[in-house]
Amino acid sequence: MMPQGPSGKLLDHLRRRGPVALLFVGLAVGVRFAAPAPPPRSVDAIAAMLGEAVGGSVGVDDFVWEERGGFLHDALLGRRVLFLAKTPEGVAGSHADLFRASVRLTRTGRPLGLHTVRNLSQTPVGDDRGLVARGRHAAFVNVTPGIGVQSITLLDLGGEVPEHRSRSERFLAMFEGWLESGSTRGVTRTEISFGTPPPEALVDLTDELLLMGLGPERTPASVDLREHVLNTGGKEAYRPEVHAIGRPLHSFVEVATSATQRWFGVEKAREVERALLDAERRFHPLPPESAIVGEPVSSTGSASTSPEAWPPGAIPAVLTPALPGEGVWVAAKAPFGGEGSAAATPETPNEPLFLATYVRPDARSVHASVHLLAIDTRRIELRFQAGYDAPRPVAGPRGTGRLPAPSVVPPAGAGAEGGGAEGQPADEGEVSSAPSLLGAIALGWEPDHGVVVEGHPYVPPRIGEATIAVDRHGRALLGRWPGAVGVAETITSLFQGASLPGTPRAAQEVGDSDEVAAPAGGGAAWDDDLVTERSALCVTAGGYLLHAWSRAVDAPALARVLSASDCRSSLQLGRHPARLGFAWLGERDGGWVAARSVAGMTLVSEQLTSASPGAFAYLLRRGTAPEVSPRRAVWALDGATQPAPLSVPAVHTAEVVNLGARVRLTAFSPERFEMRLRAGSREISPRGAPELPKSLSAEEHARALASIGFGIGRRRGALGLSIDDKVGLRLRNEGGLLVVQGRRIDILPAGATLPEGAAATELPLVAEGGKLLPGAREIGSRRKRGAACVLEDGTLVVANTTFDSDEATTEALLDLGCHRVVAFDRGARRPTFLHRSGSVAAPSASQEEPTEPSEGAVAPEAAEPSGDKEPEDMAPLPVPEPELPPTLRAGYDDTTLFLLEASMSGRVRPL
Repeated sequence: MMPQGPSGKLLDHLRRRGPVALLFVGLAVGVRFAAPAPPPRSVDAIAAMLGEAVGGSVGVDDFVWEERGGFLHDALLGRRVLFLAKTPEGVAGSHADLFRASVRLTRTGRPLGLHTVRNLSQTPVGDDRGLVARGRHAAFVNVTPGIGVQSITLLDLGGEVPEHRSRSERFLAMFEGWLESGSTRGVTRTEISFGTPPPEALVDLTDELLLMGLGPERTPASVDLREHVLNTGGKEAYRPEVHAIGRPLHSFVEVATSATQRWFGVEKAREVERALLDAERRFHPLPPESAIVGEPVSSTGSASTSPEAWPPGAIPAVLTPALPGEGVWVAAKAPFGGEGSAAATPETPNEPLFLATYVRPDARSVHASVHLLAIDTRRIELRFQAGYDAPRPVAGPRGTGRLPAPSVVPPAGAGAEGGGAEGQPADEGEVSSAPSLLGAIALGWEPDHGVVVEGHPYVPPRIGEATIAVDRHGRALLGRWPGAVGVAETITSLFQGASLPGTPRAAQEVGDSDEVAAPAGGGAAWDDDLVTERSALCVTAGGYLLHAWSRAVDAPALARVLSASDCRSSLQLGRHPARLGFAWLGERDGGWVAARSVAGMTLVSEQLTSASPGAFAYLLRRGTAPEVSPRRAVWALDGATQPAPLSVPAVHTAEVVNLGARVRLTAFSPERFEMRLRAGSREISPRGAPELPKSLSAEEHARALASIGFGIGRRRGALGLSIDDKVGLRLRNEGGLLVVQGRRIDILPAGATLPEGAAATELPLVAEGGKLLPGAREIGSRRKRGAACVLEDGTLVVANTTFDSDEATTEALLDLGCHRVVAFDRGARRPTFLHRSGSVAAPSASQEEPTEPSEGAVAPEAAEPSGDKEPEDMAPLPVPEPELPPTLRAGYDDTTLFLLEASMSGRVRPL
């Protein structure tokens, strides 16, 4: 008989559920007995267990235990262990990453099981070594094969959860900390990077210091564990720097997507992200956008007649009728003024540095706009910085996320435009090549896209991906990454992003074909149809950059706007939930201040001025002086006529002293002039040789800004001369070959093949490989002499002086870093000349240098005889009365190189 009341009901419940309970107990016991036995209490067994957990191998000296948490804690939750594991993805089997796991232990220390394994370093190419731990700190060395020690990482295993965040933000930070490190407080890190990587390093920890021995000589250095202060003892051979890596605040969408990808894979993560973004857009409608206010600088309704023109023409509306101001460029201004305001210079009142407008991209959302910012790349250059959280490098240290300090970025007004070095007034005409910061562009990085900053490959670029790159001369290139060795060697920084639908193919990005290519991988990207915040960058036909941003647009609509803006190549910079936008930069109280250009942008201005978790590009005022400076001298603006635009001068001068002679250097910027080589009216011409052009046309003469005399040839052994594919004097394959074609000038070695349509003259080679040749020291008559070289970036530098050899001019050019130098003497040993339009009046065509008779000429009675013997094969040249016209002549007695003014476009080129 069953008892009555509550006890009876309980017994009845147990009787009915008993068999089920016994079944589960039996299954649990069976599973436990079927499982492998826990490893024995030995170092080898624990190392094998850790290696098996990550699919790699762990050495007996490659793991360290963290502090104990008590018997119950270690038995139930586990004791944390740090270990270095070599995985199959490593380079030649030498790759190791730092992992963290929790190991459940018995009272005697025997491992019972392992869980919560996390990869703390995630450097697929780097090799982590030398793990040490003490208390709540650990440290290890990251080595990149073939490079050396790129960083030493110090970990604070206690982590942190910032208290100033809201409750929901703290919960997200705790959850993300557990996802990444196995601890709700996460792990904080400090990195010591090296400007010159040591080949090896050792580390150790005390209660207060991280101790380092750098290189084979074990150069000592230390870092304070609390204040993160570096002490090198004055030994800076490896140029170490310390960077504290903060914990960024990620959004709920980012954290949820990351967790889903970790547990369920990429496809499920995309589904979750799409659902969350759709819900966010429905339940959080966007506020109305403010209108763009400003004075129009372009006419409405018509495009500019030239794509090179600045300001560019108005953008035709995608939706009709157009709203007031839609597609019309206005001067963009920063709220705090200064250079960021993009104000035009007094010489160019209608040429602001930045222009802004908007275009509505989609009839389905007539209130959504794409905000466009045009960037004058003639006067602005682009640089990149990696954030401390993204990109995650494949080897070496993370980025700093910091702008260069104002102390190392002099204001744009320095030098010729308003201030010399160290705060002193500049000498009149002196030029500073140091630019100032103007703005920053947020970059939304994806793990499969390449990022390189100042030569450091955080993530190697992928062939075929849309890429914005900067070469070592500060020129930007935009297109699909070709992967060619020659291109890669010239690039210092790059960022890759997703392609927009309808992007031209890499081989046809200059606009000569309408054929389009799908994004990498084939077909539309999975997220192209998401209507969300996006930004992009493109290059126009005129070589200018456009930054496009919208708070609600899909990829095809954004592509339509860029197409209407005459863009020839583009890439997406990111989409929500990445923080995107453009911020103005200015200096205040010794630091940087930032302000978003559009209020709705999600870019966090304060992070740009302190430390940004994400990558960004920043814009600087481009210096106009040549990249290299003469010794004991500074570049100054040439006082003669400059080519347009006046805001970007292209001719600079400097004066140096070599061998007691004053040598005047004149530098002509690349791509600013069209070159014309013309035979002199007294240039020799063999019988049967084609007649070479001897003067400029009227149109060319009107644009001529400089002329450089090369002399004339001798009848015996005349140096070669070819113009417009007509060989007036056969090339002898001796000396050097000065070649001009369009806007390009080169100095090639003897015997080089001439490009089709190029003009060339042979000239004496006085330096090769950066070394002076014996011919430069040959003593002759004291006369006006000249020499030239072409710098690596294409700058033509001319040296002129009065001397008895070519040594003074050649040495001056070698001091600039020139590798190959030619002298201006085609054989007749005539005085050379450099004439500039708008300067001292140039002599006439019949009298280049009346005071310096050439070899073979009959000198006036008052002139001193030449020290050189007159060659028998040279007929005397009469010396007419001097005539000084006010402008450059269209032709000269001597063979002459003319530099003609050329229109200047933006400096961005197809990649």
